[in-house]
Amino acid sequence: VYSWGVPPVVARFIRRSKIKGAHQCRHYMVCTCGDDIGLAHEQWRDIMRSRGWNAVTAYSVQMPNTYVTFPGFDIDTEEVEADKLSRCCKRIDHIVSCIKSGTPGDDVVTGGMKWIKSRMIYPLFIRRMMSPRPFHCLDNQCIGCGLCAKACPMDNVTLNENHRPQWGDNCAMCLACYHACPKHAVAYGRLTDKKGQYRLPEQITD
Repeated sequence: VYSWGVPPVVARFIRRSKIKGAHQCRHYMVCTCGDDIGLAHEQWRDIMRSRGWNAVTAYSVQMPNTYVTFPGFDIDTEEVEADKLSRCCKRIDHIVSCIKSGTPGDDVVTGGMKWIKSRMIYPLFIRRMMSPRPFHCLDNQCIGCGLCAKACPMDNVTLNENHRPQWGDNCAMCLACYHACPKHAVAYGRLTDKKGQYRLPEQITD
């Protein structure tokens, strides 16, 4: 989830997709979050309802915090990160079991102040904090490896003639480019100053 809501790229996909037989299917939401999802599951249901699709159950999986462009937000400590990763596989197994058995009822962590988070902060975030324009690289740190471009799921990051990244307008604000940089050379304005990076573990074990 993004800022306690459905990521715009996901919302657009649901609204525009033409999926044969979707009206006859049972649909489930399985999302990841740093700590809680607010009312993201209700937003998902509203979008699904607009398509006439059967939104059955929503689930959330806590994962390490990666959203560092929020003022005051940073990655988790190593201890918190390790704890979340140690629990995620069992959590996913539980979700699979619930879907297979048809267990009713949403199973999500909504957190506190959920209405404020999803109905007030989320719309402001979408309007004010999703522009790719503040992205830039720190020339004295960038080595031109291109890992930022390879990490982008939207093909929005390209390298110029000097092997420096440049960002287009088709950005999902997933921050994959930021976290993928081996030299911490990707920045988002001043919001990422002194912020950490999340490194994907090579292997998640039970």
